[in-house]
Amino acid sequence: VPEQQLHGTTSSPLHMVWEVVEPLTGIAAARTYFFGATGLLQSVASVPLEPIQTLLRTYAAVAACCRYLLALPLAACAFSPQRAAELQQAAATFFAGGAVPGRLEVACLPMDSMGMPLSAATIDNGIALLYVRVAVADVTCPGVEGTLGTVAFGDSVFCVRPSEQATALGRACGVLTSDMPAFTCWPMQEESARSDDVKSGLESCLGIGFDPGPSVALGHRSGVRVYLEKRTPLPDPLELGASIDIGVQSALAVDLSPLLSGTHAPIAGHVQGTVWTFESGKIVIVTARTGHVLMRVKHGRAGHVSAEAANGLVWILADVPCLEGAVAPIRAAVAVPPSTAARWRALFPMLEGDGVEEAAVFGEVDELNWVKSLSAGEPILDHRFFATLALAEAHAGRMPLDACNAILGEIVDMTEAA
Repeated sequence: VPEQQLHGTTSSPLHMVWEVVEPLTGIAAARTYFFGATGLLQSVASVPLEPIQTLLRTYAAVAACCRYLLALPLAACAFSPQRAAELQQAAATFFAGGAVPGRLEVACLPMDSMGMPLSAATIDNGIALLYVRVAVADVTCPGVEGTLGTVAFGDSVFCVRPSEQATALGRACGVLTSDMPAFTCWPMQEESARSDDVKSGLESCLGIGFDPGPSVALGHRSGVRVYLEKRTPLPDPLELGASIDIGVQSALAVDLSPLLSGTHAPIAGHVQGTVWTFESGKIVIVTARTGHVLMRVKHGRAGHVSAEAANGLVWILADVPCLEGAVAPIRAAVAVPPSTAARWRALFPMLEGDGVEEAAVFGEVDELNWVKSLSAGEPILDHRFFATLALAEAHAGRMPLDACNAILGEIVDMTEAA
């Protein structure tokens, strides 16, 4: 889709911009995915965090700005020949008061059904498929020579032409590409050492590869051995304690929105993995995107709140310990069996005697709202969307306004119901 390349000058890339188009419908999207973002999870002293934190914070702001533009600003200017300039101004207003570490760029491209940008500035049809992309180019970071490159976030949306009333606004239905993960990362080679340390500590706690000493087998009881010497306790360098779950299929979810000031929609993604849980409240999870990560259950005044996840699991909020006892400036959740959540509630009951009110309990439950949407794998729109797109193309700009509103109204109803 793009008119220009999205690249940077850094010799050690920390991220990449993916810009994709569905060839049958023209739906386009852009995401920035990261290398080394697991440094926030792994606490690797040899990997400087300032560059990746700058990129993550800038990307989170870009994603929040794009979602803001897809709401009221786009509805007001979708069919205007000056829509790109108007959205650029709206984006500048969104960032007012906050320094942008680079050059802000906004693109608003009407797309045809072949995935190509339309050259004409004026849209004649009653329905428009628009692709909005917000990017910050030439991102800079103090103490880093050169630039870190470009971060970008973009989504596609269907808009319907406003009515004949002078004050009427256009209508924008739900974002068509919202199912694409907003955040994904892969570990760098430098981060493998911390992952190996966590893996080694886990195996040591579980007794994997540990020599228990000389023993003899009982002939009349298969699999039973009698040790000839007193067994020493298994080494536990991570202080994990007694295990609850061993090697259970799980998932890890991460949200970047806490990197921004104020309240914003989640900028999250999740990945499947395997989890080990312990009575100490500590968790070890391994995924293809993070390696082995040591986490701990987040203790709250309401005990341990949970939310339904896929495959019969529940989401539990977790902290990511960093260097010097700090906590990673992100939000994370791990999917565990309901029995594990119940066990932790029994081990770490709700705090009492501090004037805990019911409102405070519900406030902590709301902290998991961001992760609930990650459990839904069904797309918002179904075959009716493609029928609508084909119908709009067939009319080639001659579709009556009432028909446009009727069709788009059904899609909006479907989106709101979802």
